[in-house]
Amino acid sequence: MVEHSDMPQWGLLTKGMKVVGESGLTYKLTRPLVQRATATPHVWAAVNTTDETILYIIKQPASGTEWNIRSFRKEIQLHKTFNDCSFIRRQVDLIPPQLNSDPPRMVLEPFENTLWGARNIRRFTRKEIKRIMKSTLFALYNVHKQGLVYTGKPISTGPLPVITVIDRSENGKYVN
Repeated sequence: MVEHSDMPQWGLLTKGMKVVGESGLTYKLTRPLVQRATATPHVWAAVNTTDETILYIIKQPASGTEWNIRSFRKEIQLHKTFNDCSFIRRQVDLIPPQLNSDPPRMVLEPFENTLWGARNIRRFTRKEIKRIMKSTLFALYNVHKQGLVYTGKPISTGPLPVITVIDRSENGKYVN
């Protein structure tokens, strides 16, 4: 793991670390999901400590900058907004900060497989491609139903946001 020189211990997640969610469940981190040479992993696979067959994803802001924390808090709100949409990953718990130096964290349901991984196993059939496209369109429909538009591209030159939306209720101004 690479430590940031500006905030060396901020939100440091490690294999085997246990965190407790607002629901009272305890999660044990098992492995980072994305590792980059220039950043400390901030998205981890985790298991429920009472039943290690139940998998989760623990996510926190990529860094301690005000912009990252603000964007992450908005991402939490977006997950709450779309929690009933089966085509968008559900937020199942929140992990409150234990110390002032701790970041907010969320617990997400895992997907069985990703399109990226599945496409490396074999070619998709025409029927599967249609189903994928229909699911994608349905997820976008749910985003639009809330008065939001998914743009798919970043607004600033900072780190890429997970979800960028335009709030149509504010005359098309960007919401980050």
